[in-house]
Amino acid sequence: MTAAPPTIGVVGLGTMGLGIAQVYAAAGFPVIATDAHAPARETARARMADALNARITAGKLSEAARDATLSHLTIAETLAEFAPCDLVIEAIVERLDAKQSLFRSLETILSPTSILATNTSSIPVREIAAGLAQPDRVLALHFFNPPTAMKLVELAPHATTATKHINIAQQITENTGKTVIECPDRPGFIVNRCARPFYGEALALLWRFMGLATPVFERCDDSSGTVIDIFHQACADLGEVAKAADATPEALARQILDALQDNGFGQYDGLIA
Repeated sequence: MTAAPPTIGVVGLGTMGLGIAQVYAAAGFPVIATDAHAPARETARARMADALNARITAGKLSEAARDATLSHLTIAETLAEFAPCDLVIEAIVERLDAKQSLFRSLETILSPTSILATNTSSIPVREIAAGLAQPDRVLALHFFNPPTAMKLVELAPHATTATKHINIAQQITENTGKTVIECPDRPGFIVNRCARPFYGEALALLWRFMGLATPVFERCDDSSGTVIDIFHQACADLGEVAKAADATPEALARQILDALQDNGFGQYDGLIA
């Protein structure tokens, strides 16, 4: 008899959480998901269906696969419904106190063998685990945006995370087709730690040359996923801001800050994952 697949829990049904839930559901895992905000819970299934329908329209998915994915998704009203979960991933607000409070609540509900994972790459995993009854089952599974399209997942244990939990989390996530890399519990893990200097340098170039960096990098190889592409994306994003700014560093800085507050770096409009 074939063993039942592990049940995955996802807390937080924004862009990241819903995308993570779709990744596991599409791979055949039962997924229980929730959000503290009722509208997010109420619209989650329809939003996932819309994302899957876009793939059907693009010829990347069958209707049967869409239906199978949605059949694996259960939207829960309370955390008590997470009791069957073997792995729970939080994708809630980036606040240490909120994540600690959530994990403390889940500890009273889950089996002692269940794994608690955070999707953060900015809050130390060891701090999230501090004060829990079983800190050895806490680790980070850091997906990238959008989770359904980005293949890489960073797995970051803290110093006392049990090896068995690391191995289980990696195996489950690799079974979704993702590439999982283990990395230290340090700010930014690997990818963001490498990428942030590119954004900073792009800002510095635009500050100094007032937008001249973008044409330069448009002449460089734009192969997706390369280092130069990351740099080019940052310059392109900021170059668009610079076009609308008055020709002073102070005005440019204000335009950049306003744009980042609204949109962040990089847009994914039209990307069908």
